[in-house]
Amino acid sequence: MVQYRIAIFITVIVLIALFSGCTGGQDITTVTKNLPEIQQFLKEHPNAKITTTYWSKEEIEKMAQEISKQCDKPITPVAMYKATISDGDLKIVSWINEENQKVICSITESKGLQTNTSAPTPTATLISSPTLTATMTPAVTPTSTVTPTPQITPVITTVSTIPVPVADQKTFTNSIGVEFILIPAGEFEMGNDFQEFFKKLNENEITPITKANFEPEEPFEGPVHHVTLAKAFYMGKYEVTQKQWHDVMGTNPSYFLKGDNLPVVMVSWNDVQEFIKKLNENESTDKYRLPSEAEWEYSARAGTTTIFSFGDDASELGDYAWYVKNSNYTMHPVGQKKPNPWGLYDMHGNVWEWVQDKWHATYDGAPIDGSAWESGNGNLRTERGGNWKNPEYTSRSGKRVEDPPDGRYPALGFRLVRDV
Repeated sequence: MVQYRIAIFITVIVLIALFSGCTGGQDITTVTKNLPEIQQFLKEHPNAKITTTYWSKEEIEKMAQEISKQCDKPITPVAMYKATISDGDLKIVSWINEENQKVICSITESKGLQTNTSAPTPTATLISSPTLTATMTPAVTPTSTVTPTPQITPVITTVSTIPVPVADQKTFTNSIGVEFILIPAGEFEMGNDFQEFFKKLNENEITPITKANFEPEEPFEGPVHHVTLAKAFYMGKYEVTQKQWHDVMGTNPSYFLKGDNLPVVMVSWNDVQEFIKKLNENESTDKYRLPSEAEWEYSARAGTTTIFSFGDDASELGDYAWYVKNSNYTMHPVGQKKPNPWGLYDMHGNVWEWVQDKWHATYDGAPIDGSAWESGNGNLRTERGGNWKNPEYTSRSGKRVEDPPDGRYPALGFRLVRDV
């Protein structure tokens, strides 16, 4: 019976995973594919496949603690993998062993496989505090021995534990803990009108940024142009962190200052494209990407027309941003300052953020639909938002700079967009 066999196979996988976690063994995906029973099963059922899906870390925290006691070394839970077979619910634990090796696996049936529905659905129970020995041999005792009847119906296994936002969901957290905020469709004036700025400056409505800070910026931030974004999108609430990068890439390039909640830096535009590709693959989607420059500025302004999202007075910048006057010349964990009106943190300061667009010295010919500006002969890419080592004027909502796509710098990171 297919249900019963899969239940046995998954239990075997779990037991081997528990043993591998203590010994620093192979990646469980490799172990699974090499099991003779699994190979035979896949041979008999070519439509079956091995997949991985995420569940919450908290649900396996207690089990991870028990496994750690048995292994006499810490085990870091990553996620729970869930396979649903008929009305049964089979759970597989994932963790990182001492070699920082991800242990991942679940097995699921595709459409077209058949089993007898008159027999009870078998279950596989995870052992929360296993006794592990070097000669451990997994053994499974069937939970039932009901004689099957000839009635045959298809069994479809579904795996649906990767978080997916529903219609009009205002906030969303993905499989690696990136939090998103739904940014509404709308329109705005992109760029800066420096004549209007100088008028405010002369009338003492802006302090303490000087005119000299802005004169070189005018060509890069004009002409002001009307942009209409017809579709809502999800913008990352925070800059992508080092932990989130590690969860996808298995590395942390931010070698000069490390911390789980610090922004990931020393990542090039090209590196970010690879991160996005892998994240999309992990979640079986194509919706993650960098924001366009227009989407970034629209989100940073958050409905405002002032120099900063909180107004024109730079003396208030320290409430919203890490910059040269308050950063102690280092970056800081994300989300420690006040958010902008749409709930986004660190849009001013902390680290520069890559956007998708190629660099153009002016907005002449820029798209007016909010899409990324990918045309043109140049190779440079655009950054937005200011950073921890620069003065006030670099943190303005309209400020933009450029770098080569393979450039890596200690004050340059990114945040994600997810299409609705």
